[in-house]
Amino acid sequence: EALASLCCVNKYYFARLFKSATHISPHDYIRRVREERAEELLLGSEEKIAAIARRTGFEDVCYFSRWFKKTHGVSPVEFRARKSK
Repeated sequence: EALASLCCVNKYYFARLFKSATHISPHDYIRRVREERAEELLLGSEEKIAAIARRTGFEDVCYFSRWFKKTHGVSPVEFRARKSK
C-alpha cells in the first residue's frame, strides 16, 4: 500500500503494473530483497541476530528466526556457522 500511495495509484493497480514489469508480485519482491539482505548480513558481519532482524524489517527476532528457518531450512545461527566454514 505504501508503494502504491507513493505512486498515487490504487494498490491493486500498482501490483498489476509491478508484476507486468518484473514478473513477480511486489510482496514476493520485498520478501526476496529482505531474504537476500539477511543472508548478506549474516555472512558479512558479526552483528547480532536481533540487529539483523531489525535491519531487514523484523521487529520480533523470534519471528525472524522462524521465518529464516522456514525459507532456508536452518536457523540464522546455523546458516552463519555453516557458511563461514
